[in-house]
Amino acid sequence: MKREWDSATALAKERAASLKAECAEAKTVEEALRSKVAEIAEQLERETMRSEESRRRMEKAEEAYRHLRDKTTDDMRLCVEKCLRGFAMWGLQTVKWLKLDLLKRRMMSIKASGSASQDQIEELVNSFSKGLEEARQNVELEILNVLHRLGAIVTSNDAITATSDGTAPESSLPQAVDIPKLPL
Repeated sequence: MKREWDSATALAKERAASLKAECAEAKTVEEALRSKVAEIAEQLERETMRSEESRRRMEKAEEAYRHLRDKTTDDMRLCVEKCLRGFAMWGLQTVKWLKLDLLKRRMMSIKASGSASQDQIEELVNSFSKGLEEARQNVELEILNVLHRLGAIVTSNDAITATSDGTAPESSLPQAVDIPKLPL
């Protein structure tokens, strides 16, 4: 019995030593894994911070892009509007000089025929004035149409059209863009 006892004790001691070695090895592996997990967690934190910083830079860049796009669009619209106004002024001046030339020729013709009555002269001058006013209205309509096509006029209710005789229609709708009267 003692032999069995000694044999069992030796086996138990051997098994305890084996388990102790396995525990030490498991602790070493556990510490290595904990170290690896901590390293991965730190790396994940660094990558998260980098990702967050990249996202902030991207948002800043997108905001800068939107700002530049809007500013460029606004600048381009202003430039187009200035060009349109210059073109309108040129067109009105051309029409004015052509109509003045026509008025001068008619006046010379009436003067040469010797039948220049006050009514005929008033009719010629009124016709001249009316023609200039119609030309001014048509140029304003054209400017509004172009601005509308460019998106400078945002309202969808304002349909800019001319009547069949080419003059501006009467409307009680408010104008979307204030265009001052062009000088004649």
